Amino acid sequence: MHLPDPAPVPLAALVALSVVLPLSAQKPDSNCVHQSELALGPVRLAAYVPDVPETLGRPLREHRSSSEDDGGQYDVLQLQYKGFEVDIGRGHRVERLATTSPGTSLPSGTRVGMTLAETARRLRLHGAPEHLRGDTLAPMICWGDDYGPEAALRLIFRPTSGGERRLAKIELTNHGP
Repeated sequence: MHLPDPAPVPLAALVALSVVLPLSAQKPDSNCVHQSELALGPVRLAAYVPDVPETLGRPLREHRSSSEDDGGQYDVLQLQYKGFEVDIGRGHRVERLATTSPGTSLPSGTRVGMTLAETARRLRLHGAPEHLRGDTLAPMICWGDDYGPEAALRLIFRPTSGGERRLAKIELTNHGP
């Protein structure tokens, strides 16, 4: 069976389509967190484990645990440092970073204790109050070459005595391949 050649697409339709679908997958003002923010202090998410003690020194505490994903169960080494926690998982890579200390920040300077408005300004997030789910803001991570869709940022806010929400915990995770 022979199918007829498709009809040519008029130029006006392509122009209309390019107005609806931007040429780039991501605009500079898109409401996502840039991959460069996926670090706490000097440690980047997905860093190779030998780089962690070399950068941070000896942890205050170590705990062995396990996790499970599509590939089955695997060991996790949980390291507690002053100011933050580091979990090492598959491939000897950092799969979780977390802090409740104002002394440790994301590269933008976002740190525990900041207001929701200041956090949103530093991370270039628009409409952050509308995106809160309970006490948690979990913005999308911008597409890029360093991390896949498994990378995540969770920002936990707590109200102060004056009712203003302030950042209480920063958590980065990357449980992907």
